Amino acid sequence: MKAEDLLGLLRNVKDPETGASILELGIVSGVEVENDVATVYVTFNRTVPNCKACVPIAWLIINSIIRKIEKCLRDSGFSYKIVESSTGQIHAEG
Repeated sequence: MKAEDLLGLLRNVKDPETGASILELGIVSGVEVENDVATVYVTFNRTVPNCKACVPIAWLIINSIIRKIEKCLRDSGFSYKIVESSTGQIHAEG
């Protein structure tokens, strides 16, 4: 599978808050397919309003998106890594 094919799969992953594609929202900042391992680079906007409830809600949304990406890749038979673009933190691997 090529990177273009991977992007086609990810286009179907929707943000739970807006229903828009994670590609349209710019959450996926890049993809690589090398040695049958898909790496998806993600960027989450960390700016949230100054309220105590907003941070946990943001983390729930981020976790939901990561799990949706993970399911998409797993269901497609990929070995994968989901990596935070800005920090290199691995969110998920399988």
